[in-house]
This record gives sequence, structure tokens and C-alpha cells, in this order.
Amino acid sequence: MLTPWITVYHASHSLDHLERAKFDMSMASDGSLFGRAIYFSSSGNIRSSMFGKYLCKFKIRLDKPVLDMNTEITNQEAYTLLDRFNKQFNTNIQVDFDTNYDGMMYGWFFEELNGRDWEHTPRYFEFIRALGFQSFMYCQDGLTDFVDTCGDYGRVYGLYNTKNIKFIDGPF
Repeated sequence: MLTPWITVYHASHSLDHLERAKFDMSMASDGSLFGRAIYFSSSGNIRSSMFGKYLCKFKIRLDKPVLDMNTEITNQEAYTLLDRFNKQFNTNIQVDFDTNYDGMMYGWFFEELNGRDWEHTPRYFEFIRALGFQSFMYCQDGLTDFVDTCGDYGRVYGLYNTKNIKFIDGPF
């Protein structure tokens, strides 16, 4: 099951793969904010040398279900997720969600794990998939970092399936 087509942007240092809409998971970085995925932004304002000198416009479709990192969860749900993460990866991460948060979002949960140790980021791909999600999205700031409310920069979409990507225009 797929979402409707979404217009997005992607920046890269390589124009060739952008124009051919040739993406594969070998291009994905384990060190990205929410782990290995192909990231697209709903905003064309992500121009930064950090992302690449070429910016192109695409249409994508996300595989459902989609994890919305801005979905609110209870602190108890966060503890359950943490317990599941610890068991799945044989870790012993401890977080006091009750002291640190009045309410939680999935994005804050993953950022809390990053704050403990970035070595866990490569595991997010496997963990998100184990939770039953096939792709994810979140509200972004100008540097594509997670923010709790969508504003001028819209959303970032993380894809695991790279087959539903169509080149539209660019580079800009």
C-alpha cells in the first residue's frame, strides 16, 4: 500500500543519479538523524553544501504504514519502546522520560537515544521496520533537523523502498 504522490526535493553532490532518479540503500547513511534511509524534503530551501551542490525536485510515494515522528506518545509508551529496543539489541539504555518530558513524540524518543550514544543510530532502520513501519516522516527546520511543529520548512520523508521516485526538474 502506497501514499499518494508527494512533491519533494533532494540535494546531492552527484547530479547523475539525481537526474536518473537512481537511488538505492547503499547511498543511505547510518549516521543520519533517524538512521539509514533515503531522505527527501518538502522544502526547496534546504540548499546547503552539507547536503550537496545540486538540488532537484521529485515525486515520491511512501510505503505504508508511515511512522510520523511527530506523533505524540505517552511516557509509558516511550518506556515500552525503550524496553523493546534494549531487548532487540541487547543494550541497557536508561532514560527517565517522566523527569525529562511532560509528553513524548516518537522523534524525541529517537533523539533521546542519540543523546545517549550515536552508535545506536544504525539500528534505527531495523528497529523502525520491526515496529511495522515501512517509511517515516517528520517536521523539519532549515537544516532538516527534527522539530516538534511543522513550520516554513515542512517535512522530511525517509524511504526504505527506492522504487517509487520520479525525477521532475532540476538542478536548481
